[in-house]
Formats: sequence, structure tokens, C-alpha cells
Amino acid sequence: MEELGNKVTVIEEQKKDIARQQVSSESEFDKQKALLDQKIDFLEKEVADLSKREKDLTTELRNSKKEFLSQNKENAQLLEKQIKDQIK
Repeated sequence: MEELGNKVTVIEEQKKDIARQQVSSESEFDKQKALLDQKIDFLEKEVADLSKREKDLTTELRNSKKEFLSQNKENAQLLEKQIKDQIK
């Protein structure tokens, strides 16, 4: 009977150990999940910021190109006029 009581005690201790390990594992999992959620949020914000920056730079490049072409056209017209004036 005493031996059976000892086995029950051992089994109860094992059960408690398993329960502690489970709580510890769940806690570690929750911690890792929270860190990964934070990383996801950060990376999503970073992607959004980079997309906005890309859009802004594309717009700026497009405007610079238009301005350059306009100035180039004006310079070509001015040069053409000067050449015509010299020919006359």
C-alpha cells in the first residue's frame, strides 16, 4: 500500500512538472509571438513608408524630366533663332 502511495506521489509530481513546463512553454510562445507581431508591424510600416517615398521620388523625377525637356526645347528654339538671325 505504501508503495502504491509513493507511485501516486511520483506521478503527481511528474504531472506538476509537466504542467509547469507547459505554462513555461506557453509563456515563451506568447513572448515570441508578441515579438514577431511587433516585427511584422514595424516591417509593414517600413514598407508603407518606402512605398510613399518611392511614389514621391517618382513624381519628383517626372517633374524634373518635364522641366528639363521644357528648358531643352526653349534652348533649342533660342539657338535656332540665333542661327537664323546670323544667316540673315
